[in-house]
Amino acid sequence: MSDPWLRRVRELAERAPDWMRKRASPELYIGGFTQARLDTPVLEAAGLPDVDQAARAVVFFVVTALAGGAAVARVQCGDAADPALLARAARDALGSALVRIDDENVALMRYFDLFLAPAKALPPAERRHMLKALEHATAG
Repeated sequence: MSDPWLRRVRELAERAPDWMRKRASPELYIGGFTQARLDTPVLEAAGLPDVDQAARAVVFFVVTALAGGAAVARVQCGDAADPALLARAARDALGSALVRIDDENVALMRYFDLFLAPAKALPPAERRHMLKALEHATAG
């Protein structure tokens, strides 16, 4: 791995708290059983104790999904207090890496999809911005 940005993302992902890493999966769970296996990564933001923790998990998820080569990622909000705030956290962390966010019905559907640009196509300033957001999200 010669890309220093990818190396740093992996380092930060490894130091992220367990509660954060365990919420990202390629599967959707409902009622304790697997409902569906998806081709895109999924973050389960429901059940986190506060909106700040949920927003940190979203930032961790979207940056690591992008670094992993995902073109689409889904955030399941469930009972999260403010799904629109979680969508804003994703927008703020990704900047120009976010091609489109499908969050028009997030209050009703309780999830939103992120369509991502390839990480290699991003300018260095954008990559630095995402690293700072990830560092903040994974701290403590």
